[in-house]
Amino acid sequence: MAWGKRQNLVNRAIVEGDLDVAAEHLKQDRARQSLSKRRIQRRLTAALLQRAEQAISLGNLALAWKDLSTATDIASSSDSDLISRQKNQLVEMTIESADSLLMAGKVTHAVQLIDQLGKRQIMDWRADRILNVSRHLQQADKLAAIGKFDDSINQLQAAHNLLPELPFIELRLVAARQRKTQIEKLNADLKSAALKCQWGEVSQCCQKILAIAPKHEIALGAQRHCAARMQRKTSAGLRATQIPDRMRITDSNSFFQVSDKTGSSNTAESGALAKDRVASDDSFLLWVDGVGGYLVCTGKVNTMGQAVAQASISIPIQGDLRRRHARLETVGGQHLLQPLGSVLVDGELIESPVEVKHQQTIGFDGGVKLKYTQSHPLSKTARLDFVSRHRTQPWSDAVLLASQSIILGPNRDNHVYCPMWRFDLMLFERNGKWFCRTNESFEIDDQTVDKEGEIQFDSRIVGEDFSLTLERVV
Repeated sequence: MAWGKRQNLVNRAIVEGDLDVAAEHLKQDRARQSLSKRRIQRRLTAALLQRAEQAISLGNLALAWKDLSTATDIASSSDSDLISRQKNQLVEMTIESADSLLMAGKVTHAVQLIDQLGKRQIMDWRADRILNVSRHLQQADKLAAIGKFDDSINQLQAAHNLLPELPFIELRLVAARQRKTQIEKLNADLKSAALKCQWGEVSQCCQKILAIAPKHEIALGAQRHCAARMQRKTSAGLRATQIPDRMRITDSNSFFQVSDKTGSSNTAESGALAKDRVASDDSFLLWVDGVGGYLVCTGKVNTMGQAVAQASISIPIQGDLRRRHARLETVGGQHLLQPLGSVLVDGELIESPVEVKHQQTIGFDGGVKLKYTQSHPLSKTARLDFVSRHRTQPWSDAVLLASQSIILGPNRDNHVYCPMWRFDLMLFERNGKWFCRTNESFEIDDQTVDKEGEIQFDSRIVGEDFSLTLERVV
């Protein structure tokens, strides 16, 4: 485009107040150096500086910075001092505005203003101080939201040291200390209620904690967990009052024993049952206070079937299925499922042994369904969770097919998920004995041990934020 025509477009845009369009036209003709172009440059630069000054007076600092940036791009060297003075004025205005916002407690807006200086590589100690104070205050708010009030108080104190004249900092420190005391008491109440399985109290404590710290991880996890536990406990109570007479027993010692009468009537079945009979050290119940109960099977071969007094099996299920319905065998850290009755894996009928894989569903006659998981990367122990309403006898939340170790704790991949614990706890077998290990000292049967100790059936294991019991399955 000829310079004369471009010059007319620039002049018209300046008159109409469209300074950005005028600047674009002028930038497109950088090569030309003439007296007429220098006049237009000075005219446009003056208009941009005038608009920037008006924007500063109105508090529109973003527009002021934009106009100064454009003026710097198109101005001649003779106008550099004028632009520099205007920029210094804008820097002062930006720092004063950010300081006022910070004093008013509008931390985010103050940071946004200071970022305007950082983007233009403008260094000023006052801006650095405002930015550091703002970051301490923002971090204090984040830590308070998750209930870490000690760290939040430290951040507030750091902000106070940098800018003691902040009017609200003392009030925030007092409030943070009060909330810290409240959270500590509520955490103790929550732990106590969870250990006693008082799920209504747990829910109330969670609500109070979340009113103070809305992102408190333990309270959020406990709130979800206690709702499920309350529902599960109610369902278990209903089932306990509806056990058929044929499943009631008077002698617990004979529940898993084969009657002498079966030997003469069916020799083949009696021999098969004897082969799968549960030894005294093959199964035990693991009761985790505040979490649930688990049937732990440590044998290499575990038979599943109906929970009746004449069936000696590893995993007795209260349901309408065969006395010996399926067998799970541990081979090389994996589990082979052998059907002895009608067995489905993910809805497909199986007629020969198959390897069960993570998150597959096992189905039996009578609507019994279990989900198989092998989630922990460092252990071959698997877990069977009931998808249907059925449970084992004795009652348990799930079945653990133990392979030398069982890991409990706040990691969701653990065999037993305990959201309110601080550390993982491991039960493991070594040389035919069972041991317990965690990262801190704890008690086994009222005896203090340092991080690791041997456990027996009927042992009571208690730590600062956990407690569990082992019970022999007779």
